[in-house]
Amino acid sequence: MSFYDLKTATKDNDVIVTNEKTATTLVTALQKSRYKKIEHITSAYRRMKTCK
Repeated sequence: MSFYDLKTATKDNDVIVTNEKTATTLVTALQKSRYKKIEHITSAYRRMKTCK
């Protein structure tokens, strides 16, 4: 979306996994690192135009 000037920046990572075991390992690692889905969009995200 940055290429089309729809966003100025992002805070995400795109990950491609090739099998279910790797996906499970990734999810487990994210959970152990206290990864959480952002429920409340902060002003920092709004300034980056990451949401509407």
